[in-house]
Amino acid sequence: MFDPPPKTNRIILNSVNYQAQVEFYEELGMLFNKTILKNGLKTFTYIYDDFHFEIHEVKLGDSVTKNVELRFFVDEIEGYLEGIRQLNIQIIKNLWNSENHQHILLKDIDGNLIELMTKNKIT
Repeated sequence: MFDPPPKTNRIILNSVNYQAQVEFYEELGMLFNKTILKNGLKTFTYIYDDFHFEIHEVKLGDSVTKNVELRFFVDEIEGYLEGIRQLNIQIIKNLWNSENHQHILLKDIDGNLIELMTKNKIT
């Protein structure tokens, strides 16, 4: 066992539908910086604190990231849910509660599962 354990600070999705992917995540409130690499391919980076979420353009379908599940924390999930219902975003599992959190499960353009999660409100 390593001490301290590793910490995630970067996730990359490779997509031939990179522009649609960027638009999908922008609809969830993420703002991306665009970079054009020397090979002409595009990279889009969303930065939150020291966490980087990147979408990379790829040309070959077999290079696409598949079957990934991502979890993003949000301040208030019901507001997101209202906006998602107005957009063309596939909801896999509607709002549900666990012991301490509320969740919703979505699919992005390439079929990756996206869980939005927030702490339950104390009543």
